[in-house]
Amino acid sequence: MKKGVKTVTPFFVFLHLKTENDNNRIGFIIAKKNIGNAVKRNRYRRIIRECFRLNQHRFSHIDIVVIARKVTQESSNADMVTCLNKYWQKLADSSISS
Repeated sequence: MKKGVKTVTPFFVFLHLKTENDNNRIGFIIAKKNIGNAVKRNRYRRIIRECFRLNQHRFSHIDIVVIARKVTQESSNADMVTCLNKYWQKLADSSISS
């Protein structure tokens, strides 16, 4: 079993792993225990997916898992997007150097 690189932010925990796939892939773990309402969980998925879609050109051959933390429930959309964009930038910088 391969181990990915773990990055913890205020709203999310990210795991990423370089792969041989041609495409970038993203997965979500948004637990009912942390985000109780299905409408909210789906909203978070849509926000994460859209941010990923807009930034995936910055890196290649990577699998990412995004785990929503409980504090995400109290955050605004703008705060989540800012957090995600900072992570994508950090990931792009690290993939350029490696």
